[in-house]
Amino acid sequence: MIKKLFSWPLKIITTVVIVIIGWYLLSKFNLLPSFSGLFKSADVTIENTPLLIKEMNSISELMTISAYDELVIDTTKPTMSIPNILLPIPAPSINKLVLIARGQIVAGINLKEIQPENIMTKEDTVLIELPPAKITDVIINPSGFEIFMEKGNWSANEVIELKKRAKHLMMERNIQQGLLKKASERAAVVLTGFLKNIGYKNIIITLSLNSTMK
Repeated sequence: MIKKLFSWPLKIITTVVIVIIGWYLLSKFNLLPSFSGLFKSADVTIENTPLLIKEMNSISELMTISAYDELVIDTTKPTMSIPNILLPIPAPSINKLVLIARGQIVAGINLKEIQPENIMTKEDTVLIELPPAKITDVIINPSGFEIFMEKGNWSANEVIELKKRAKHLMMERNIQQGLLKKASERAAVVLTGFLKNIGYKNIIITLSLNSTMK
């Protein structure tokens, strides 16, 4: 009876020793994960920089924001008159043309301008420097121009030149009102969502606020 009582602890100790030796040998030959590896989170695998740039280039030009604007623009020129020595010299008259222009200004960022040096990645963290936002288009349809006043004779070329001035002025005015800054901020929001969808967790985007026009 006493012999049986002593045999049970001996069997338990022998079994524990065998298990420990077996675990050690399996671990030594990398057949089992280490104790620290059981509780260690797996590394997130992220695409490398060239593939990331390719993904962003596929989006191409990112139109991020648009604004509607209305402005009044005018031009003047002196009236051409033939002098008459028999009549008093008349007061010079001025011809004047006034247009009202209504249009849409579109601003965005061209993601194809992102280069490898603009991107830094480490595990699930990415830092991207965005290229400057640009005014990509100013859309004024023919119906968007209204002649408010027309005094004198104006050629078709003179009217076209005034319309070009209106388009350029509309572009400059929206830049001064911060449209490019808003476009950059909106692009950062859109790009952040895109990067999160492909696996990045920590996203840092720096904005270039240089005012440029296409």
